[in-house]
Amino acid sequence: MVERLAAAGGEIALAGAWLPAVVWLGGANTLATRQTYLKALREFARKAGSGPAEVTVAHVAAWKAELVSAGLSPRTVRLRLSVVRSFFEWCIGQGLHPGPNPAGGVPLPRVGRELTGRALTRRQVAVLAGAALNRRDSVLVWLLATGLRAAEAIFLEQRDVHFEGDGLRLVVRGGKGGHSRQVLAGPEAAEALLRYIQAGRRLVAVRAPLLQALDGSGRRLSYGNVYRIVRSCAVRAGLGHLAPHDLRRTYITEQLDLGVALPVVQRAAGHALMEQTARYYRPRP
Repeated sequence: MVERLAAAGGEIALAGAWLPAVVWLGGANTLATRQTYLKALREFARKAGSGPAEVTVAHVAAWKAELVSAGLSPRTVRLRLSVVRSFFEWCIGQGLHPGPNPAGGVPLPRVGRELTGRALTRRQVAVLAGAALNRRDSVLVWLLATGLRAAEAIFLEQRDVHFEGDGLRLVVRGGKGGHSRQVLAGPEAAEALLRYIQAGRRLVAVRAPLLQALDGSGRRLSYGNVYRIVRSCAVRAGLGHLAPHDLRRTYITEQLDLGVALPVVQRAAGHALMEQTARYYRPRP
């Protein structure tokens, strides 16, 4: 593990008491995420000196002040503090820090920006799914509208699908940060998925990708495929520009509009922090 991380992110500089951080870094599901986490933890470890068990709010506050003094943007400071906060949540769960989270008591800098992306109404999601050229693409739209990230939808396998009543339960294995969770979907997604599975002779093994290429190769879709499918469906549906993540925003916005508690939506979305979930809210037409 250490050798792989060294190759991916340069010098680790996380040794001794900080070595458990290597295990936590291994949970990142992409190389880019791992490198971002590594950079933040490496800088903080150098500043704090002693191991995770000794870190206090004062250590984190001093590091934040140092980052701000260095002229880093509020967005960058916020990102690095969020990484450290997530790491110490993990440490507390592993018994490597007595708690409470030392980064939890340090306010994240505010980031002034215009909100990007949008959320659809339930009717617009149905129109979008109806504009799909085949059953697979319609299923993809409904799955993304359950709050799945594009990467999570891509890596779903047949064994992860469980029909329950008129709905659907999906097991998301190894989501962002290496965390697994269960996602519930309504009858529209369940019906579309059932028709797709029944018609798909390619889907023969429980470990087979759920969303496969249409050429019979059994290959899973790529993110580029997902983006192109959503974009083309949106054009045909007359919805203008739309990205896969807008369907995730749609799910979170819909749940909050329905009065579902923010922590519940946070867990369903697979976010580490409630503020991440809150940032996804978009007023709908």
